[in-house]
Formats: sequence, C-alpha cells, structure tokens
Amino acid sequence: MRRWIPLRDIQRKLRVTDDAIGQAAARHAADEGWVQTIGGRDVHSVRLTAEGVRLGNKIKIRLEAD
Repeated sequence: MRRWIPLRDIQRKLRVTDDAIGQAAARHAADEGWVQTIGGRDVHSVRLTAEGVRLGNKIKIRLEAD
C-alpha cells in the first residue's frame, strides 16, 4: 500500500513557497490520475496511483539514459 504524504512536505522538498501553486499542481496531478488526494479542493495529502508510479519509472529511466 502506498503511503500518504502531506502536501506541505512535498512543497517544502520542491521549494514551492506559494500554497496556491502547490494546491493547483496537486489537483492537476489528481485530474491526470497520477495521485490520489485527501482534502477536496484544499488538498492535505497525496499518494501515487499505479499510473503515477508508472510515469515516475518512465521518467527515471529517461533521466538515467541521459
């Protein structure tokens, strides 16, 4: 089971200081099916979906090839 990560922790790691940008990014990722969210319009936490894991692995392979 994938664990839930607080959105504020992800924002801090990515150095996103504008909460509105973090919220919009989380909602977009959820709309694309990459993450699940808790908190409705005010996203509190996220976790990867199977599609998000697949996409992450695809990106990782590309980065390692460069």
